[in-house]
Amino acid sequence: MVTGSQSPGLWRITWDWIYGIHPTVWAAFLALLAAVVTVISTALIAARQRTHDAEQKQIERIMALRREVFLDGADGVTLAVSTIAKIADLNTPDSDIVDAASKVGRSLARTQVICNEETSKAITAFSVTFTRAYGDLYIERLIIKAKRDEIGRGSEVSEEAFVDLQLELVKKCQVRGTELPALITDALFAVRDELQIPTDKARFLKTQLTGLAGHADTARALWKKLATLKRERFTQ
Repeated sequence: MVTGSQSPGLWRITWDWIYGIHPTVWAAFLALLAAVVTVISTALIAARQRTHDAEQKQIERIMALRREVFLDGADGVTLAVSTIAKIADLNTPDSDIVDAASKVGRSLARTQVICNEETSKAITAFSVTFTRAYGDLYIERLIIKAKRDEIGRGSEVSEEAFVDLQLELVKKCQVRGTELPALITDALFAVRDELQIPTDKARFLKTQLTGLAGHADTARALWKKLATLKRERFTQ
């Protein structure tokens, strides 16, 4: 048993033994230690890199899926606007309009599966507005088509009254159609943020306002032209 008085002697023997080791042995030991540290460090770095690569690939897969779904949603938005316009054309088959509205619903529904909350709010607002406009206008379209059929069967409904109804439907489609662009803007900004695409929102809004003003002018000119054609036809 080593007592406290023997401890200094034991430490001295230990240190003498350590100092007595040949420098070559020490060099080999330190080289081995350095090699072990290097191997461990390399393994840790490789593991972190593999984790990073896996995470990056997952992000890329998600972004690719988002791009695909959002582009399909953009097609749906464009189709929604054109569908509202086609409702006023009584020569367009009802089945074409119903199919188009169904495609719009499917496209917008897909985006809800993968988008974030902000994008979901914008797309939902657009979808609700489109659905209401489509429902109201399509019912009115069916009523007007029924009036047209009555005229063909010798009904008391005059052709002029029928034209008035059709012109009113055209006007309503224009008005309801102009409700959608502002909602498209909100959805567009939200989607571009999700896809990490830089957007000069102020410049975009300025361009959009200019485009909407031009669209409104065109709509007013068209409405005046239709009204003029109607007067010319029924005052001859």
